[in-house]
Amino acid sequence: MKVKLNTNTTKKCNFECAQSKYYSGKYEKSSLFKKITSILIFFCFLFPIFSYSTSFAEPFYFHPKLMQQIKDITNEKVKILDKLNYLDETIEKISLVNNSSKKLIIRDIQAYKKDIIKNNLAHYTAEKYFTWSQAEFIKEFKPYYTGMKNLDIKADIHPNYITKLENEISKYIELNENSITYKTYIYVLFAYTKNKDLIRSTTESKLNTLENFSNTQEYSLNKNYYKSKFDKFNTLENVNIFSKDDFNRIYNNIIKEKISPESDYMRWFFYWYATYKKILGNSTLTLNTNFWHSKQLYTLSCEANSTKDFINYLSIKNWLNLVSENEVLSMLPSYTWWLTKNKSNELVWYDPSKIFVWNVEWKQSTNINNFTGYWVYAEPIIKVINEKISIKNLEIKKSTFDEQTIIESINSGHPVVFWYLSQVKKWKTYWYNTQPINWKTPEWNIVAGYIWEHTWIITGIDISKAWAIENIYYYEWKSDKIQKMNFALAKGLAWFFNQMIVAVEK
Repeated sequence: MKVKLNTNTTKKCNFECAQSKYYSGKYEKSSLFKKITSILIFFCFLFPIFSYSTSFAEPFYFHPKLMQQIKDITNEKVKILDKLNYLDETIEKISLVNNSSKKLIIRDIQAYKKDIIKNNLAHYTAEKYFTWSQAEFIKEFKPYYTGMKNLDIKADIHPNYITKLENEISKYIELNENSITYKTYIYVLFAYTKNKDLIRSTTESKLNTLENFSNTQEYSLNKNYYKSKFDKFNTLENVNIFSKDDFNRIYNNIIKEKISPESDYMRWFFYWYATYKKILGNSTLTLNTNFWHSKQLYTLSCEANSTKDFINYLSIKNWLNLVSENEVLSMLPSYTWWLTKNKSNELVWYDPSKIFVWNVEWKQSTNINNFTGYWVYAEPIIKVINEKISIKNLEIKKSTFDEQTIIESINSGHPVVFWYLSQVKKWKTYWYNTQPINWKTPEWNIVAGYIWEHTWIITGIDISKAWAIENIYYYEWKSDKIQKMNFALAKGLAWFFNQMIVAVEK
């Protein structure tokens, strides 16, 4: 066996050979033999004094405290990479020893290496990667962070997110330095290290600004961006955006998970509150500007009456000129002949989605011969509204009769015009005529007309404990007082026409 003295070390060898004999057979009790044996015992140590030019040919025994001695030497080194290099050298040297238990020692050292990396992940990462040039570093690692932000809306350059990534990485037995998670971690750690003096907000300090967020420049400048991304947040958390219970659940979750304060997740949560805080804080919502309403002027002018109210409400809020019901009527395209039959004995009339099928002083009846006036639907009304008012960032549009759209509109401070089936009084009783009168238009379209169609304008809602509309508050054609109706009933009456006019913020 050849042994070579390592002159680079100053430490005294702490290893001892076991008292077992090195090879079988009887030893001669000669002084020469004792001297040779003493020399062999002295030079049988592994570290740190000796390195071996060849492997041992005979069995070799390790000191029972060998692993602890390796740890002690490792702990004396300051840099993580120095510790790991030392352990690698140790593994290499032990691999040269002819001993069946060396695999166990090597396994323990390798496990120790993994623990060092796991427990010192930030230091290890900084020592290994932060020496790159900034241009090379950003080119290599920033795309992983950008990709992660698209996948994880909680991603952020913040200690909270660094901790989250470390927790994810620690779930695996061995660090995979090629994984997306670790490469994202490298970039986030680097970016935070460079900007940590500017990143001082915490989850709690951010939440303390929630109440006034709707009044900030951040909200006004980025509102559309938040809105465009809000569906992703909503889908992730499966929330009812009008539910205070869901809001409180997410709020508590943010504190528990320590969501990064500048993450998209946090921003969209703030957008949720800023946009819907009136609903989240109240069970009844009403428009916050005085609403001026008067009864309709003519028998069949309910649409013009609701349109006048709709235009004037928005005009008052935006300091625009008011309009009258007659002015609205004068702007509606119309054709003044009543329902008739063609040569094929089919009913023929015009399309209320294109013009006002009227005269407003005429009447409706279940008797076709007395049915001399109908009304107008949403499309012509919208044209009139757009001609009378033009408000930046506000679009007037047609919608189906939809609960969420109604809540959104009232929450945003805009009324809603919708079409419904009114009761008919006959033989001293009230009933609904649900059988349509069908006629053909000049374009050969079929119109299903219902007797006693009317419009209402919704100005308020009650929210139930299930965070749905329970009641609506509205103005109608026959009274100047606000009315109240159960939403389920209103929805049933609106089903026949299924259309509304709403103002939507762009």
